[in-house]
Amino acid sequence: MQPSFYGDKLDDYADTIVRDSKTLADSWYDGKHVDIHREMSELTLRIVVESLLGSRIDGMERTIREALLEVGERFRPGPQGFVPEEIPTPRNVRYRRSVETLDRVLRDIRRQHDVHGEADDLLGKLLGEEESGLLGSEQVRNEMMTMLLAGHDTTALTLTYAWYLLSTHPEAEEQFHDELDSVVDGSPTVADLAELDYLERVVMETMRLYPPAYVIYRQAENEDTLAGFHIPADTVVATPQWVVHHDERFFDAPEAFRPERWTKEFRRELPEFAYFPFGGGSRKCIGDGFAMREAKLVLATLGSRFDFELVSDAPLSLVPFVTIHPENPVEMTVRTR
Repeated sequence: MQPSFYGDKLDDYADTIVRDSKTLADSWYDGKHVDIHREMSELTLRIVVESLLGSRIDGMERTIREALLEVGERFRPGPQGFVPEEIPTPRNVRYRRSVETLDRVLRDIRRQHDVHGEADDLLGKLLGEEESGLLGSEQVRNEMMTMLLAGHDTTALTLTYAWYLLSTHPEAEEQFHDELDSVVDGSPTVADLAELDYLERVVMETMRLYPPAYVIYRQAENEDTLAGFHIPADTVVATPQWVVHHDERFFDAPEAFRPERWTKEFRRELPEFAYFPFGGGSRKCIGDGFAMREAKLVLATLGSRFDFELVSDAPLSLVPFVTIHPENPVEMTVRTR
């Protein structure tokens, strides 16, 4: 799978990202009221299915999004997580129905790929492994499900929180738009990204304040000692991005949105793993490069045409699923620039 996530392949996805973003922008008008999280979720779903799975889901975005949200509820911290799936509680029933819905979607994606797909896209490679006997059909299904969930959710959340932070920080929003106006001529391109320094800082600072993956778990293969704590073999250790990213030892005014903090010098001096939105080590997120490029191109495409006014003054309330989600719709008014 790795070749699908680096080098020229990442550049190849740019056209899809920008095209789908422009299609969304064309459906908006000045004064339109939107739930920006829903809009970003459905956009990133279309992008990941087209880019990595070689198919289209036109008209299915809402169904898929709602099913994925219900699956996420299964992992929300609380006693319900200890109830076996076989016990027909209302939540378990909804969870199983949502998984069935997603399995139907994945079967349809496979059928589409059989007709229109390419052998060298991500799904084509997985199906090639299945055909050669190196992967079973259940393994291919699991990888597709992971891409559908993780491949859209974290980027959609980063985009949602970026629009929220820009809308509540006028000076940062102005600098964001000024840079776009000076660099982007028409639609953004991959070549533009090297000159969009402030845009990259906005994305990095957004993922520091609101890391979509707010905690990662690792299981110790052997016993160890860490900072004076004994860790027996097989212990599950939590590495919480949320806590570390808000640690004042590493970040001045850690609760403040300050994209300007991300200078080259600051990045160079920051201790390793003081900032790790994509995890790290051999199990670092395979899609980190794809996600960063996607987030920057979507922000650049939409930000070149619009700014967003937050409808409510209520603080952003968050709930932990597999990722950290807004508890309520993030309602905004679209304003043409």
